[in-house]
Amino acid sequence: MKKSRLEAINISRSFQKGTQSIPVLKEINLRAEPGEVVVIRGKSGAGKSVLLWILSGLDNPDSGRVVFDGLELNSLGNSQRAELRRSRLGIIFQNFNLIGSWTAYENVEIALRNSKLSPLEKSKRINRILSELGLSDRLQNLPAELSIGQQQRVAIARTLATNPELILADEPTGDVDPETGAEIIEMLLTPVKAGKAGLIVATHGNFPLEIATRVYTLDNGVLIPFKLASTPHLQS
Repeated sequence: MKKSRLEAINISRSFQKGTQSIPVLKEINLRAEPGEVVVIRGKSGAGKSVLLWILSGLDNPDSGRVVFDGLELNSLGNSQRAELRRSRLGIIFQNFNLIGSWTAYENVEIALRNSKLSPLEKSKRINRILSELGLSDRLQNLPAELSIGQQQRVAIARTLATNPELILADEPTGDVDPETGAEIIEMLLTPVKAGKAGLIVATHGNFPLEIATRVYTLDNGVLIPFKLASTPHLQS
């Protein structure tokens, strides 16, 4: 049996509001392996982003554990988790998390800060990815000088630059037109089709389910399997 690249086991998370404890995630079980696309659907505020934060080690569950390639994230220190995200986990945030005083090029370059690539190799990779995402003429623009869709593509380029083994994407096509959305999906699927990465997508409903290996609905803190009509179409 293929070893799971990532596995969440009985994950629960609540938040405190005054004296009241509000459950957001209830005993979530989830796995993602290289070559798979896992889609998590749910309304805004359902807890999809919280789940991605926990899966990436940005937040801790109240109970349960997350295991990535044999490493239990709960037991790692902050610096170890940060290194894991820099080198093996790619995260696409819903709010992009771009640095406002840096150009599009620099926002992607930071992801390769600790890379062993030569400066020339880094430059070639950054230029290639930004060009493939239609940003070859926006390399020196600040985020404020870019449209929302262009900012989103910079965030995706930053994630793809490190060749991550697992990509966690929070609404990756949420604020772009259908054509750009299709291009973004194709970029995200490239390492998945090659079996080099797994992809977990959180969406409120605009991500094509026909390419998914598994689909879940997050409702009232519970992850409910969604039955697909057919096998995924990950054509090379």
